[in-house]
Amino acid sequence: TDRDPSLATPIMHIALNLSNQGRVQEADRLFARAEALLPGAPDRTAAPRLAQYRAMHALNRGDLAEAEAGFAAAEAGFAALVPARVRAGTPADGGLMPELMEPQAQNAVLGLAESIRYRGVIASRRGDDAASREGVRRSAAVLRAAGLAPATLEGRRLRTEGALLTRAGQNLPAAQLLAQASARLAATLPGERPVASTLFLAGREWVAAGRTEEALAAFRQGAALLRERQIGVAVADLIPYLDALDARARSRPAEAPALRAEAFAAAQLARRNETARFLAQASARLAAADGNQAVAAAVRRREDADIQLRALLTERGLLLAAGRPAGALDQRIATQRAARE
Repeated sequence: TDRDPSLATPIMHIALNLSNQGRVQEADRLFARAEALLPGAPDRTAAPRLAQYRAMHALNRGDLAEAEAGFAAAEAGFAALVPARVRAGTPADGGLMPELMEPQAQNAVLGLAESIRYRGVIASRRGDDAASREGVRRSAAVLRAAGLAPATLEGRRLRTEGALLTRAGQNLPAAQLLAQASARLAATLPGERPVASTLFLAGREWVAAGRTEEALAAFRQGAALLRERQIGVAVADLIPYLDALDARARSRPAEAPALRAEAFAAAQLARRNETARFLAQASARLAAADGNQAVAAAVRRREDADIQLRALLTERGLLLAAGRPAGALDQRIATQRAARE
């Protein structure tokens, strides 16, 4: 039933996914629903995870103060569930500790490491590089102490370190770290937004380092993922890609037409908000209905197919985030995408 405490964790996963899509009010409602279900939840990590996810929600909204408080609360909650040696970052002497053989205990360690890393991310955004480096160091120490180093968390750690090098103006090592981060993320989150966004960050740093070939390779790989997932990228992240294409077109006139076409296609990846999408769909439907009913029906079918495809892609993201295979769902996505086209 909808009052089942075991639903708290899946509901907060969905809430965070909505937050990542910019659907703030829907996310708020689901976070509140998850909180109401916490009493009696069988997962001991549910309460600190909710604090962590709400902090990530605050970070999506740009509220650093609320995010910092949330991650601090999550860190304290997760820390209470892990052995003292892990909290202290004391290196493991080989293998998992008996206390960490149970999945919830492992989840507590991963949650602790991520909460610490996110506090480092916030410190970086505030310009406190020393605190940010300390957050990255502590996060890695917790994972090493527990004998856990999932590719996803390692990829995020490398991305945070790459951001620190970017702030220091060390573009080439930043690009190299970000390239490593995208590869680690792709191992466990194939085709997902974090992989594409990290590739775009790496491309930006390759451009700044004067390495156009590597930059275009990263941008093109990221753009292919964005098109596959039907998601956009922030305009600020897209500009270096367009700049790289423009520079290449000016230096190689024979390739200019193809590069200009690529730039035009890349520009379509700019993130659009939900209002703009709604207006575009409404305008298309009204225009079609005013002329040809068959076209109007086709537009409606296309909209319905888009909705179903986005739902499947969201479900895929949740499965991967939970460490579950998505092979059967990938087939349904391919079938739906073909129908949409």
